[in-house]
Amino acid sequence: MEELCRGLGLEVVTMLSADLRDMRSFDGRLATAYRRAGRRRPNPEWTLDQPWWWLDTSTVDRRRALGDEDRRIWLRRQVA
Repeated sequence: MEELCRGLGLEVVTMLSADLRDMRSFDGRLATAYRRAGRRRPNPEWTLDQPWWWLDTSTVDRRRALGDEDRRIWLRRQVA
C-alpha cells in the first residue's frame, strides 16, 4: 500500500499507539516524509483546480439547485 501511494507521489506516515507516549519517533518519521516529499518534482497532473466539466455538489444548497438530470447523474448513490 505504501509503495502504491509513493508511486502516486503521496507520502504515508503511520502513527502507532506507542507514539502517544513519546511523540519523538512519530515526529522523526513525519519530518523524514516531509523531506522526501520536498525532494520530489511537482507532478503537473495534480492540481487543486476542479476540471471544467466538474459540477460542484459540495454544499446542500448546490445539491438542491441541481436539475433532475444532474441529480440523477451526480447523486445517484444518494437518491433512492
